[in-house]
Amino acid sequence: MKSKILVVDDELSIADFLGGQLVNRGYDVLKAFDGEDGIDLARKELPDLVLLDVRMPKMDGFEVCRKLREDRMTYLIPVIMITGKKEQEDKITGIKSGADDYVTKPFELPELLARIEGVLWRTKVGKGSNPLTGLPGTPSIEHEISKRINSGSKYAVCYLDLDNFKAYNDKYGYEQGDKAITFTSKILIQAIAKEGNVDDFLGHIGGDDFIIVTTPERVEGICRLVIDNFDLNIPEFYAEEDRESGYIETIDRRGNPHSFPFMALSIGVSTNERRIFNSPLEVSAIATEMKQYAKTFTGSTYKKDRRTG
Repeated sequence: MKSKILVVDDELSIADFLGGQLVNRGYDVLKAFDGEDGIDLARKELPDLVLLDVRMPKMDGFEVCRKLREDRMTYLIPVIMITGKKEQEDKITGIKSGADDYVTKPFELPELLARIEGVLWRTKVGKGSNPLTGLPGTPSIEHEISKRINSGSKYAVCYLDLDNFKAYNDKYGYEQGDKAITFTSKILIQAIAKEGNVDDFLGHIGGDDFIIVTTPERVEGICRLVIDNFDLNIPEFYAEEDRESGYIETIDRRGNPHSFPFMALSIGVSTNERRIFNSPLEVSAIATEMKQYAKTFTGSTYKKDRRTG
């Protein structure tokens, strides 16, 4: 899958030059010509990296970078800042704003491309990210749960996956299936931003499996919002005739037809409110058990473990 790079520069000629060079090297490129449009495009498209000019009218690159870091939708996106100045102060300000790297104009194109490749590689390796959603993968998930266990604070872990996803993939193909997974990741991000804490965690195990780490008082609000938004929008991923019937039909290997309802979300929640966990494996086992229980109900459902012991 191609990496997607957002170029934010108020100089049209530079944005076009960079965009052309990046496309020639196999990247997908988005362009914005001021800071506000850059932030909007970053939230909408979730690029793999932002090339950000510092000196722009209305909102400079430092402010853009700070806003990207403050936003739950964009805080993980790496940023390389580009400026015409060589002052050390600008570099320090850029790093404090959350930039991952810094290039000074006039730059040598091979150097810039090398920095882009380096930042993309470090980001992928550093967070063990899922290549489809860019979300942290299993190593980061285990680290986050371990950190919560060791902190002694109260936490809640949600294990989410999609019901009837395989049937959808079989009928509509893997490309459409990837779009459904990407959509799911976005509504999870939005729900955490609205109902969660600033330090909540979202990870993508793989396929259609996700993990949220939050606090007990926030977990039900997150789950309800996720389910509401998912159920409201998921019919748009189906063809009109399937939306009218309310289900899809697929053929198994023996040629027999099977009917499946629309995709739904099953969420299992484990929490240390009433029991003590000693490892991420124990936390995951309870969340998985509750998720399987949620799957016994019709439609999107979340079930929280309320047992002791």
